[in-house]
Amino acid sequence: MARRRRYNLEEDIGISEEQLRQNLQLLPQQARPSKGYRVLHGINVFLRIVILILILILLFRIQKTDVQGNENITDEQIMTWIGEDKKALNSLYAIYKYNVRQEELNPAIARTRLSFRLPWYVKIKVTEFPAVGMVENEGGSYTFNGDGLIIANSQVDDYGTLISGVKPTVTTPFQKIEFEDPGMTDQILSMINSLDRNMMEPDEMIWLGDEDGWQLRFGSTWANLGTSVPEEKIQELAALYTEVKNREGIIHLEYYEPGDEIVRFEQGLPEEDYDEEDDTY
Repeated sequence: MARRRRYNLEEDIGISEEQLRQNLQLLPQQARPSKGYRVLHGINVFLRIVILILILILLFRIQKTDVQGNENITDEQIMTWIGEDKKALNSLYAIYKYNVRQEELNPAIARTRLSFRLPWYVKIKVTEFPAVGMVENEGGSYTFNGDGLIIANSQVDDYGTLISGVKPTVTTPFQKIEFEDPGMTDQILSMINSLDRNMMEPDEMIWLGDEDGWQLRFGSTWANLGTSVPEEKIQELAALYTEVKNREGIIHLEYYEPGDEIVRFEQGLPEEDYDEEDDTY
């Protein structure tokens, strides 16, 4: 049946099979683009790329922000830190930097997350390292976090524990606080961490000097800890405090040693060995 169609090809269209093959070979090949056309096409592609880059730069440039989660650090400080990297003023790059690469914004910030509201309008959510203590001197109040970094040069709502009887020598914001005694910073942070592990937060930690050491105040209940405050002494304090909580008196742990069975609790408040006008011990 196929043979019959081939034999009838000449009768149907007036051309033999051989002539049809020759004619097909003589059809013009698709013309190759000229050099001028290729140049114009390249320019067109280049312009499109330039326009796309301009859109990404202008449309995604951060112009408006919604900062959330900050308590001790201002919105302006956060934007200043972001702007230190000029590329991060582009919302796409900023999201890549802080969400994908999870780079640190500032030592006082534990976590930074960005999200779009509009290409030029982003929400910035931060998680701060909480304040654990505050120290005061003639220059003002300085609040610091668990790493000793000064996170505010003023009193904040939740500043942790007031530290008295010591004078800070380094009070630059977002640097580690330092005192006249080189080891005082680490000693204070160690005590605060130990108290936190034992679920205790005194209202005040008072340094009475090299001879008497540390005194803690929990409302109307006080505790004398001496110059050496190991973890075992804090654990003993936590156990005793539940028995005398809210009672006016002093827990004496100055000379406590692990294994001691008797700890003295003295009724009454400690003598105020300070100037009432400036409250300086």
